[in-house]
Amino acid sequence: MKDKIGVFICTGYGIAEALDIEAMRKVVASECKVPFCKTIDSCEKPALQAVIEDIAREGLGKVVIAGISPRRYPDVAFPDGVVVEKIALLEHVVWTQPPGDEGVLVGGHPGVADAHAALVALQGRPAMRTRR
Repeated sequence: MKDKIGVFICTGYGIAEALDIEAMRKVVASECKVPFCKTIDSCEKPALQAVIEDIAREGLGKVVIAGISPRRYPDVAFPDGVVVEKIALLEHVVWTQPPGDEGVLVGGHPGVADAHAALVALQGRPAMRTRR
């Protein structure tokens, strides 16, 4: 359990309209080889409870939640012993670029790269260099 990684990508708050969520899922599954990846409609109360249930059901020990501000998640909400990386796609990507911007859609924005770097760090392997 402690090494199994899961990724939750929030699609609410205009995130799905600004980013290519399916492309992000493909990168998570193929390039990062993460065994569990799921989209969620919201990152708040009811949906967050479902995330916590998925963590327990799937035996996830390391989790990336890509969505709203990390300040919105109470740390006490997650199960003990689970490492949780929170990536602010909304604030660091969606709000900083025009909707449909090519760099954002293909994951070229540094905020999207942050999510990738968090996954790499959780896997304990060296980070890839991004082209600028």
